[in-house]
Amino acid sequence: MKESIKRPKRVWLIFIWFVFGGVVNFYQIYNVATGNTVVPSGIAPPSGVLYYLEAVGSGLMAVVAALLMFSRISICRWLFLILLFTSTISIVYRTLSGEIPLEYFAQVYVGALISLGVYGLITWYSFSLLNNGYYKTHNKQTQPTPSARLF
Repeated sequence: MKESIKRPKRVWLIFIWFVFGGVVNFYQIYNVATGNTVVPSGIAPPSGVLYYLEAVGSGLMAVVAALLMFSRISICRWLFLILLFTSTISIVYRTLSGEIPLEYFAQVYVGALISLGVYGLITWYSFSLLNNGYYKTHNKQTQPTPSARLF
């Protein structure tokens, strides 16, 4: 795809969504880490290095994937796929471990399933952009050397 061609509106929407979401995510992590957020009753406050690595890592991966998609770099599709996979594993783990109390179960997991659906659609869309020639390619066809033309 030529650089002069406009980006699809969906790419703009995904870019804005994930950059805004990343900023909000990092702000929420900051509030949790400093104790400025009140955790609802029945839910243990998040703690531990693994929680913060997951929270920062998933937010950072989402922002980087959106920036790469906006920059027309095709590796973003794999980052979206990894994000979808790790989010699915995280939701399954939280369901089986009983981390969320029953009174919050429905709203938390309906939101989580909607998020997984959106991540799935974005992952599918990022792979379909490859077939549509959206991403920059660095495969330049080389001209045969003069000696190769003889044969």
